[in-house]
Amino acid sequence: MSIILKSLNERLSIARELRAKGYGCSQCVMLAFPDIHNLTENQAAALSIGHGGGIGGQGLTCGCVMAMSTLSGFMSGENITDKPTTYKKVRIMTQEFIDRNDTVLCRELKTIGKRPCIELIEDTVRIIHNNLESAG
Repeated sequence: MSIILKSLNERLSIARELRAKGYGCSQCVMLAFPDIHNLTENQAAALSIGHGGGIGGQGLTCGCVMAMSTLSGFMSGENITDKPTTYKKVRIMTQEFIDRNDTVLCRELKTIGKRPCIELIEDTVRIIHNNLESAG
């Protein structure tokens, strides 16, 4: 049985719609996976708001990657004490993000390839979705 309740296209549509409404990168990613975190929209948005702009606007780790890491914890399910498994998931998905974008630092992402944030959001949604699909 697969744990994916939404299709990739549904997740991408949710993320795009939220970005158009002004939500931050991390919020768009988090809110595209309600079936994973089981939080209300307001709770997920509040949990991820501080990730924006590279952790509170500092240009550090991209909010997309922060959301990916947060969702990895939820993907651990009942096994919340198994840090090695969660860390491995985070490393695998982070490396895929780096392979696509060369870095995880927001300030570098905004200058290296000059890719719009929506493309980074979409990349991240795909990475997480594909990771779920391979786990399911």
